[in-house]
Amino acid sequence: MNAYFLVIALLQLVAEITPVNPLTTWLPLAVLFTVTAVKEGIDDVRRWRADRQANLRPCIVVRGGRRVEVAAQEIAVGDVVWLRDGEEMPCDVVMLASSEARGTCLVQARRARAALSGVVVVGCDAPHLAPPPAPPADNQP
Repeated sequence: MNAYFLVIALLQLVAEITPVNPLTTWLPLAVLFTVTAVKEGIDDVRRWRADRQANLRPCIVVRGGRRVEVAAQEIAVGDVVWLRDGEEMPCDVVMLASSEARGTCLVQARRARAALSGVVVVGCDAPHLAPPPAPPADNQP
């Protein structure tokens, strides 16, 4: 819709084909673009603050056999993340174990766009452990 008004405004710059003052179109168009730019800027600042808060949240990872508290932004590929009940996952993880009796956990996935609309995906997950290695093949008859 903004593109339509922009085309009309450009056509009004040609004095031979416009019956009205170009200011009657350019002023509302400028106000519309300014309001849209301010709104997008405010949304960007809010997203930046939320990202900064999430990146600085303390998390526990296992490094060198010891539990170490680090900021979420310091988690690296291969780190083992130690999560407690009710904690938010700081990154994509593969569950290795659970303290629940059946070895499961409840996962509430809040995706970026889904979080804006309030949609929450809930599921029950079990550890994704690699199957045990197959026994070596015996080549003797």
